[in-house]
Formats: sequence, C-alpha cells, structure tokens
Amino acid sequence: MVSTLEYRAVLAIDIVRSAGRGDSALLCIREVLFTALRKAMERSEIDWAACLHHDTGDGIRLIMPSEVRKDQLIHPLGYELAARLRAHNLKAAPPIQVQARLALHAGDIHLGPEGTRGWASP
Repeated sequence: MVSTLEYRAVLAIDIVRSAGRGDSALLCIREVLFTALRKAMERSEIDWAACLHHDTGDGIRLIMPSEVRKDQLIHPLGYELAARLRAHNLKAAPPIQVQARLALHAGDIHLGPEGTRGWASP
C-alpha cells in the first residue's frame, strides 16, 4: 500500500444536541447543515468535490485540498456558514433549528488508496 504524507487543513463540524430529535428531524437538520456548508464553501471558493469527506452521522469531517489556507476556513467560510444557519433558525421550529460546532485542525495526513490517517493538530 502506497500512501503520501501531506500537510492539510481539516475541518470537523457537528450538530449540537442532535440526539433525541427523532429520525425525521435528524434527516432535516443534516440536510440544512450540508446545504449551508456547500453554499458557504462555494462562496469561500473552496471546491466541495476536491475535499475528502467523512460523514459522521450528525456532522462531517472534511480534509481540504492542499491549496486551501486555514484562514479561509475561518473567514469567509465560518462566517458564511454561521450566517446561513442563523437565517434558517429564524424561520425554523425548535426541533429543526441547527447549532453547529466547528473544529479546525492542520497537520500531516497520510493519503492512500484505502483512505486517510494522520495526526492533525489544533
């Protein structure tokens, strides 16, 4: 197995208090988060398709392409995502409101044919 070691930014996002809302609410809030994230990434000029994705059930972990700078993940991406979720929450009933946690890491990631592994540091 051949893998390459690359320094990458990693963004992890999850929905706060997603448990206990029921299946239909979870499906809805996942769709809200993923749609808002895709649009925020587009606005931030980060190619969704160029990222490596890992769905975590109530969130996602994205390994960014090597050309994406860490500061892009804060501004404009973080601000764009927050604005889109605030706009959704103004119109949404409490069971389908979305509050998200974001964690930004960067570090060496082993990229190989069977996936990724590595040690990204905050």
